[in-house]
Amino acid sequence: FPTERVITVAEAERHYGLTGECLHWGDLPEAKEYLSYLAHAPEEHRDLNTFPGAVEGMKKLYDEGLIGCYFTARIEDMRVVTEDWLHRHGLPDAPIFMRDESVGFDYHHGWKGQLLNDLLPNVSGTIDNAALVARHAEKLGYKGKFFLFGLTDADYQSTTGRVIPVQNWEIATPTVLRHLK
Repeated sequence: FPTERVITVAEAERHYGLTGECLHWGDLPEAKEYLSYLAHAPEEHRDLNTFPGAVEGMKKLYDEGLIGCYFTARIEDMRVVTEDWLHRHGLPDAPIFMRDESVGFDYHHGWKGQLLNDLLPNVSGTIDNAALVARHAEKLGYKGKFFLFGLTDADYQSTTGRVIPVQNWEIATPTVLRHLK
């Protein structure tokens, strides 16, 4: 796909987190089709890396009783590869909520926001890297805390004060502990 200029991985991650679109590709149908393929292809997920500090941070939050489940926009057909990935990286065992295939890929942000809202008060906080999920949860009146990973206060201004940007796991872990313990 064409780009206006060479972009860094960090720029691409930030832009996708904010918009749900690939930088410079926007609404190109071919780009959306490719993203959908990536989201549904087990072979594309097996060797994904974790974010620096994520495993240690998740273990600390789990030890503090703050990990109750995982939410993913992956479909049920991806369960085995997802469970294998979590175990291989040493992440804590917890139930996984996966998107039903009837929920289209274009609506997965809304699905996650709705699920969070529906699971209150049992799920009182989440860490996610998609601003679109945060916006949807805010519109629904989500009363929990939403830790928006990979972004800063300059990137995202919460309309409710319940969305807290955390740029990396070095910031995320103590911030979650401070707000939820």
